[in-house]
Amino acid sequence: MSVIQPVGRGDYFIPREYRRRPNIEVILQDMESYINKRTLDVADREYVTLMDNEYHLLKKYRDKYNAYVQNIQRIDKQIAADSDFLTASNLYVVLKKACDNWRPKGKTAMEEFRELQNFTKLYSDLERSYGKDGGTYKAIPNVHTSILGQQPKDEYSPRSQSYESPRSDSKALSISYVPIEAYEKLERKLGKQEEVIARKGAEINELRSRIGSISARDSFPEHLSPTKIADKFKNLYEVEWYAAVGLIGTKQGQRRHQTSEEEDYAIYKLLRIIRYGYTWCKKLAAEQLDELSDAMSQPVADPGVKPASRLSNTVTKTPRTGRLSSNLVLQQARDFRKQMAVSSVDAVVDRFKVEVIKDELGMDTQQLSPTVIKFIHKAAELLWYMCILDPPMYIAWPEYNEPFDTTKYIFYKQKDKGRKVKVPVWPVVYLQEKGQLITKGFAKGY
Repeated sequence: MSVIQPVGRGDYFIPREYRRRPNIEVILQDMESYINKRTLDVADREYVTLMDNEYHLLKKYRDKYNAYVQNIQRIDKQIAADSDFLTASNLYVVLKKACDNWRPKGKTAMEEFRELQNFTKLYSDLERSYGKDGGTYKAIPNVHTSILGQQPKDEYSPRSQSYESPRSDSKALSISYVPIEAYEKLERKLGKQEEVIARKGAEINELRSRIGSISARDSFPEHLSPTKIADKFKNLYEVEWYAAVGLIGTKQGQRRHQTSEEEDYAIYKLLRIIRYGYTWCKKLAAEQLDELSDAMSQPVADPGVKPASRLSNTVTKTPRTGRLSSNLVLQQARDFRKQMAVSSVDAVVDRFKVEVIKDELGMDTQQLSPTVIKFIHKAAELLWYMCILDPPMYIAWPEYNEPFDTTKYIFYKQKDKGRKVKVPVWPVVYLQEKGQLITKGFAKGY
């Protein structure tokens, strides 16, 4: 039996005599961003098995096959009534998810799947029927050895509880089939568990950093731990951001229905506040650290003498004290700043509204609604806390048209799924630059 290259994902070969379904093959390739690899592998194999069943049905029961084609609507209704037969299938899960997400060719692919399932059920019934009448009964044929490149199991069907993975050498894989709603619920639960694991990892790293620190930090403010700040930053997105996104582009805070373009523009404006605000806070934090270290160094180097100029951040030498290490001064300055961080917030927020919101972004705070102002205040406070830690926390956001990385970002809405980023919504938060991820960001895909 001659073979040709098949389904775009797998290492399968499909005999030329098989009747391929192009829409199913397109969906199997297109859904790689939405379905885990294990489910897609099973769906690939099931698709080839269904075509194999159709081929044997045509070969052994051509008259029955032709009768089915001539009476396709009547038989479809009869066979499709067995909902368990249709839903106990990974291929069905993939195609159903494609239809739910309005993927191109999803509906026609589902029709092709139902036709293949009907052929399989018809073939199974005929084989069992002939077996009862005294004929030689054979189980529904498995995928041909040449298709998978390995010896198949004795029997395989969508109802199987385990099967030999075509991509593995010897390990058996246990498969449990669930409805699409339950699958999506499990997927969301897994995403939350991954985020909890990431947060716990960040807490462990933070504790290790504290234990290994030379400086005494017994009174370190608990609310300024990276994980606490990350949790508050996530809450800022879930509460204040959602309240502000519908008002940022309106006059006098009048909420109204937004078009998709208006929503994207509102998201863009709110994210600019975070982006510009984070850069501004980093710069201000560095300037403040310079001032604190200078203020702490000079009285030690020259008691009672007012400094003529600022000391550098490296090493200072004076006639009376010799070399003064700046590392100790900087560490003490950082610790002092953390202890007194709350005292700086009001002044930081006031400067933030002028230097970022007004000067950088050109927004008039007098025209903004109280809900948006509340978002700005809380954003400025949390960004400031992020930047005064040692090391500073790090946030990042994707760029338009880059691949959608689901390990870092969550789809803004179910309908916004895709392989590439369309609109960045909310940044991902790290313990530090190139450090542990604490909370995922959000983005729209396409």
